[in-house]
Amino acid sequence: MLFFKSIYSLGVKMYNVTHKKPSDYPVIVAIDWADEKHDFRILRDNHEETKVISNDLFEIQDFFCSLQCNSIAVVIESCQSALMNLLLSMNTLDVYTVHPTTSSKFAKTFHVSGAKSDRSDTKALLELYLKHPDKVNKADSSFSKGSLKKLNLRRRNLVDDRTSLTNQLTALLKIYYPQALKVVGNHLYAEIFMEFLDKYPSPQSVLNAHQIGITKFFNKRSTVVKKQKKELKPYVVLLLLYTMKMS
Repeated sequence: MLFFKSIYSLGVKMYNVTHKKPSDYPVIVAIDWADEKHDFRILRDNHEETKVISNDLFEIQDFFCSLQCNSIAVVIESCQSALMNLLLSMNTLDVYTVHPTTSSKFAKTFHVSGAKSDRSDTKALLELYLKHPDKVNKADSSFSKGSLKKLNLRRRNLVDDRTSLTNQLTALLKIYYPQALKVVGNHLYAEIFMEFLDKYPSPQSVLNAHQIGITKFFNKRSTVVKKQKKELKPYVVLLLLYTMKMS
């Protein structure tokens, strides 16, 4: 019997930890997000205030830090965005998401006139959480896994596209511009090489170019590469093309 009581007690504690009530939070923040700016409504000590913050993630992070609270409830419409990823990464925040349809319907009943504004939207989100906490869902880090998966897939597709285009360019250079291909090696997609091909699209264009122009071309880009602390070797090797003019 003691064993089952202990298990029950542990279960109650776990439930209380993962299912907090709105009254358990000293601060509740409702967010109406947009592309360029976000509207915030902050409830603290039974006092509400509104705030508009840009989509700068550092500014948003500073705002939550300025609240100086270790337990903050954030209510926001479900979305996959950099903002959501930031919110989920902050240990002091418990993020509660509302389905856009639920939010829209509640906003209409909350504002009988039908008038819509960003401030009224944050008010509706806040009231929905306070009065109907069962209609919101607590999000966790797994919420952003779908977004991360899409980003990884997009990255793989971009890498595949780059490989395909590089292979096509390699085939053309073997026929029309073999000197360039010998010099660039495995760095055909490097930005400086793309710029070089744009400026000097054929061996003849290199031979006809003025010495000063070619020197300036490489010197300017070598300076940029050094400032970015990138490996110079793949790029400096392009200087060998200059020998074509001297041969």
